[in-house]
Amino acid sequence: MRGPVEKMPGTPANEKSGIWNDSRFLWAVTVLYAAGIFMLSSFSHPPSDETVGISIPFFDKIAHFFIYLFFGFMLFRAIDRSKIHRQNTYMITYISGAFYAFSDEVHQYFVPNRSTDPLDFLADAFAISVSLLIMARMTEKHINEKEDDVVCQSRRT
Repeated sequence: MRGPVEKMPGTPANEKSGIWNDSRFLWAVTVLYAAGIFMLSSFSHPPSDETVGISIPFFDKIAHFFIYLFFGFMLFRAIDRSKIHRQNTYMITYISGAFYAFSDEVHQYFVPNRSTDPLDFLADAFAISVSLLIMARMTEKHINEKEDDVVCQSRRT
């Protein structure tokens, strides 16, 4: 028989412990990912469809979308597992993610051979929106499954 699960600091009391629920770990991963985005933005000649060797229309917008899609997931998870304004997690995630995307475009203005592209920002902001929609759907499904479990357990007793 298993003993009680020890609660990790930074996680709500009703959540299971574990590294993927530890807000400090989640913030560290999110900040490292954001630093990686900053580093990629600092390259005068970032990877493109020409350097990869294949021709894909809108390659840079697709790359922006997927980079910020994952950033949105990580940012949401870090904010959600923190004790700061949990009821506003979606709004805080979107605003902070979009602000980071905007600051990334401003940063590129100062990098030689780079430019600011409003469409890159739109791809980034759209990706964060999609990540939040996916997280909302997953959260809703998880809550419904828990409610179904509670109903099944109450019927058994």
